[in-house]
Amino acid sequence: MDLTSIDTLSTLFLHALSYWWIMIPAVLIGIVMGAIPGFAAHNTIIILLPLTLAFDVETALVL
Repeated sequence: MDLTSIDTLSTLFLHALSYWWIMIPAVLIGIVMGAIPGFAAHNTIIILLPLTLAFDVETALVL
C-alpha cells in the first residue's frame, strides 16, 4: 500500500465520523419513540421527515 491509499482511506474514515452529531440523537429519538406504546417506527419517520428538508443530502440520509 502506498501513502496515497492510506491518505484516501483516512480521509474517508474521518468524513464518515463527521455525522456522529446526527446519529447519536437519531438513535436516542428512536429508542424513546420505540418505547411509547402504540407508536411504531413509521410514525417516527413521518414525524422526522420534515426535519430532513433543512439538512444537506448526506445528513438527511443519515437521519
